[in-house]
Amino acid sequence: MGQKGVYVFAQRLQWGILSLALLCGCLQARIDNPPTSQRNEPATRAQAATIANVTVKEAHDILTATNPPYFIDVRTPGEYATGRAKGAKLHPLDALDEWSAQLPKTRKLLIICRSGSRSMKAAQALVERGFTQVTNIQGGTLDWEAQGLPLDR
Repeated sequence: MGQKGVYVFAQRLQWGILSLALLCGCLQARIDNPPTSQRNEPATRAQAATIANVTVKEAHDILTATNPPYFIDVRTPGEYATGRAKGAKLHPLDALDEWSAQLPKTRKLLIICRSGSRSMKAAQALVERGFTQVTNIQGGTLDWEAQGLPLDR
């Protein structure tokens, strides 16, 4: 092997050692800090409960079944006054802290808003507060009305 060959060999050996050192460092870091899913820690309330999502037709079926959930509309009072899904009770999103404190954490809740965005925010906030049976209605009151489902005005 000539001088150039020794140089190339030494350079490749250095890169190999450096790569091995980096790999060992990454592996050690992963051993020291495993992903949350692999840790032996109890799940938080938010991790333990999940939010179900249903269409407006599925929500209507749930509401007409035996033992329906508490049906909450999280829109503003002005929006609520213009028309709402039949049976929905007004509990505005911006007052969630007050009204959620009055409900049992194990009560089944069905949440609606105008389009599904605020109801998802409310559902997430409720799960974070320890509620375990929360369902979001996708499409909200807009879809509810478009599907011809019953409204209160």
